[in-house]
Amino acid sequence: MIETLKKKDFSSEIVRSMLENKEYLNQAINKTKNL
Repeated sequence: MIETLKKKDFSSEIVRSMLENKEYLNQAINKTKNL
């Protein structure tokens, strides 16, 4: 049970970091469009 919880936390961390990276990339793209 604990092992599956750890795996779930790990995958949610990956998803969260991917979403943050996507947000960062979107901001960078918007900045270059505005130049």
